[in-house]
Amino acid sequence: MRSVGSAASWYTTPEERLRLGVSGLSTTLSYQPGGWEDPLGAGQTSFTYLILSAQYNTERWTFSSEYARLPMHFRNYGPNMLYTNFDGEGYYLQAAYRLRPELELLLRYEEGFTDRLTRDGQALSNQTGGYIPRFDFYSHAWTAGLTWNVNRYLMLRAQYTRNNGTYTLSVRENDPAGLVKDWDLFALQVAVRF
Repeated sequence: MRSVGSAASWYTTPEERLRLGVSGLSTTLSYQPGGWEDPLGAGQTSFTYLILSAQYNTERWTFSSEYARLPMHFRNYGPNMLYTNFDGEGYYLQAAYRLRPELELLLRYEEGFTDRLTRDGQALSNQTGGYIPRFDFYSHAWTAGLTWNVNRYLMLRAQYTRNNGTYTLSVRENDPAGLVKDWDLFALQVAVRF
């Protein structure tokens, strides 16, 4: 069983210099165990996702920011479910400067927390017996990037991000015991438009 509700509202000035928005999603998901070996019982997860957005444009600058809240509630999964409730939070502040119409520099700072009430992650780490380190429950990151729109069909982008914490990494693809607190990400992107 799944129930979903969503809404969004935007305000934009006529020349699109300023854009303000609010959007949200509320849902409840039901889980049925996959068999007698499944460590979790039949349960429900419900959350409400709220995003506030703002952007200001000038001839050469674009300033953007978003703030998000994600309260989550887990019910009836049984004693093997480590978490019952937490209140996720995240935001970013970003500035982009156009050196030329086809060349843009980017600088962004972002933070994210599994639970905004325990930002250092220690309480959630303790619930796992320390198996998941506390830095897996938060993230602080600086990003610098360069975008080159070679022509209207081809875009090239390079970005470097310095991360403190692993909140943005999925534990499904990454063993928490093997992660390190401080790490770097280099990304190259080629986009072709048709």
